[in-house]
Amino acid sequence: MPVNKVIVAVRDPEVRERILGAVARDFPADAVTTTANGLELAKLLEERRPTVLFASTDLDGVSIFQIIEGLTPRRIPAVVFVAPDGAVAADIAASGWTRLAPEASATAIRAALESARSHPRSATTHSALGNLSRRRVDALGRIDHICVRFGIRPKFIPLPTVQWIESCGNYVRLHTADPEAWKVRVTLNRLEKLLDPQQFVRIHRCHVVNADHVMDVQPHFHGDAKVVMRNGDRIELSRTHRAALAALDVTA
Repeated sequence: MPVNKVIVAVRDPEVRERILGAVARDFPADAVTTTANGLELAKLLEERRPTVLFASTDLDGVSIFQIIEGLTPRRIPAVVFVAPDGAVAADIAASGWTRLAPEASATAIRAALESARSHPRSATTHSALGNLSRRRVDALGRIDHICVRFGIRPKFIPLPTVQWIESCGNYVRLHTADPEAWKVRVTLNRLEKLLDPQQFVRIHRCHVVNADHVMDVQPHFHGDAKVVMRNGDRIELSRTHRAALAALDVTA
């Protein structure tokens, strides 16, 4: 199937220009879009709906793997990951998706493009890509944005705007200043490992709060307490997590 549109989301300008030169032999300028920013890429994927995506594994803003986690399988293009030799490149290769070295020649770039065009699209390949993305996001250590679904579209919310997080089984609900909470398919235990522990504090087995949005801590029954958030929500603080109060720099 012919490629209609290509996005080149590559951080290094020299590598980006080399890829553009290679794909320009087959595709007109209006079929090619470029960016070096992950947040912009998430929007471009919705606007352009490309068939092929060249993407650095070190984009500014958010990771390509965070973006992929937020997409439905039908909206994921064939991806050529641009990554140097190392653990990430090995993980990509093991997943069966196409990886391009940053120093690749025009011939290698065109070969990667053809590989991406012919890559089989199935539940198995998308499952492998999903597992790859989860592993690489977990390896980031810290994230600054979290992906939510706005209908079927991915939307990235800056973590500083999240006031508290509520566990709902295999999902969490992100509470901000908005009246409605955002639902995200991730466990609280997994998400907590990606949050800044100096900002986000576990106060209950089901609750994590953003210390920057805590207004007060009020005593409750049997040694428990209620944490009052900037948006007016009152969150249960369990006795087993009372030590977290020191991190909040407030006292009950």
